[in-house]
Amino acid sequence: MALRIEYEQEALEDLIAAARAAREKFGSAAAERLLDRIRDLVELLATQPEMGRDAAIPTHPRLDQFQFFPLSDFPYLVFFTHDDQTLRVYGVVYAAMDLPRIFRERWIMER
Repeated sequence: MALRIEYEQEALEDLIAAARAAREKFGSAAAERLLDRIRDLVELLATQPEMGRDAAIPTHPRLDQFQFFPLSDFPYLVFFTHDDQTLRVYGVVYAAMDLPRIFRERWIMER
């Protein structure tokens, strides 16, 4: 049985930014393919969350359960957590970004 899928606001913003970048650089069809691949991956993770890899993030209570999975065909990483009922997507990050900085700015700093 598939887990319920929830997206954090930052993940939704990431999707918009990724689609915009793909559209500007490669056209509308590429942007649609990117969003389709992300949706397909998240749906697969909702049925098999153990596919995720533990994110090598410095110990921090908020990040203990973070996992990620790379998107095939596009250089993006999907960051998520899951429990028995829900897969929560926290971010869809371009793989060439400064990941330690993203972790600090988004997920480690107290809000």
